[in-house]
Amino acid sequence: LTVSHGTTGVIDGCAPSLSATPFADGAGTAMAELVTDHGWVAVTSDYTGMGTAGTAAYLVGEAEARNVLDASRAARQFEELSLSGSTVVWGHSQGGQGSLWTGQLAATYAPELTVLGIGAFAPAADLYGVADADKNTAPGKTVSAYIAATWNDLYPELELHSHLTPGSVGPVERISQLCFNGSDALSAIILGTQVPNQVFPDELLAGPFGDQLKAQTPTGPFPAPVLVA
Repeated sequence: LTVSHGTTGVIDGCAPSLSATPFADGAGTAMAELVTDHGWVAVTSDYTGMGTAGTAAYLVGEAEARNVLDASRAARQFEELSLSGSTVVWGHSQGGQGSLWTGQLAATYAPELTVLGIGAFAPAADLYGVADADKNTAPGKTVSAYIAATWNDLYPELELHSHLTPGSVGPVERISQLCFNGSDALSAIILGTQVPNQVFPDELLAGPFGDQLKAQTPTGPFPAPVLVA
């Protein structure tokens, strides 16, 4: 069972491997139950830049997929385990997007693995739609802050910080330093309520930034049955 974890934040300290409760989200809880009840082997991975050097590739589908598939490859290197090449991919929220991308890239990136099924729960699969629909909500502003903080480095040609709405840059920086788990998640959303406007102006969504958001939509083909819930 290969788990693509949901949003936990975008700085090093937010990596699930550094958390006292790494399986606290819905996907992780289900993973623990499946392992305990059925004797499966499960693996989950931090995403690039969260426990290592560099910027977190937040909601960048291809990067998430490679991390998830690399975790499965790593599990197969433990001499104590005897694993087949078959796996089910499972993820929630950011991890739902990640699980869909994992299925989409598995055949070319990790052909030694056979994906039997893909579970995507509340997937962040349409980033442009989410950014447009939730731009004035506190959770939407929080997610937008994580995107703004990371994509400004990942896609410097977009010059995101110089195009954010007035008053957004300071809150974006403060939100980006909070993890999205435990009490910090509430703090991040509360800070989101203090952002005076939507983080990304409409003209930014209508340009190259909007195109990059749309490019993160997983469109298939998928190698196995897909459950979206």
